[in-house]
Amino acid sequence: MKKMLLLLFLASVYFTNAQERPKIGSEKGVKEKLIRIKTSLPDFTKKLAIKDTLYTEEEHYDVNMEMGDGLIIFEIEEDKQQSLTITFSGPFSFSGSIDDFKAYYYQLGDILKEIFKSTHTLEEFKDEKKWYMDFSEIGKKNHESVVKLWLKIDWFMKRPTIKLIFFTYPNGKIPVLE
Repeated sequence: MKKMLLLLFLASVYFTNAQERPKIGSEKGVKEKLIRIKTSLPDFTKKLAIKDTLYTEEEHYDVNMEMGDGLIIFEIEEDKQQSLTITFSGPFSFSGSIDDFKAYYYQLGDILKEIFKSTHTLEEFKDEKKWYMDFSEIGKKNHESVVKLWLKIDWFMKRPTIKLIFFTYPNGKIPVLE
């Protein structure tokens, strides 16, 4: 019996790891999905996130969209700031070299520049193992921007990860720190 269970376990591990991961950047309809995210601003809970009925003690929402095999997380902070984080990581979720991830980072950056050019300005930062694109509302600094987004790539330990994070205050006001 133990040998049978061990054999089943090893077979499941083999087949799980043998699945082909999608190539980074192979997702179709990315621009349309990013436009959908922009149209849901400044309050994701009205168009993009739906209240999870299983959680009763706190406000918990599920995102009503997918970005391929990218992981999407929606959170509401204590100060009511909403954040939507989309993570593309290799080698577990996506296949491709570090250069493939860098190319997809630039592709996403170009799409974001096109979509947000009328409302946001861009600052770019590059370090040795990570790059950022920081979008803030026109005429405002990052900490003054009610709606802002970050696009980040890093390839620490040769495991490339791209994160796209949208931040928003639905009431249009940033809380004053006391």
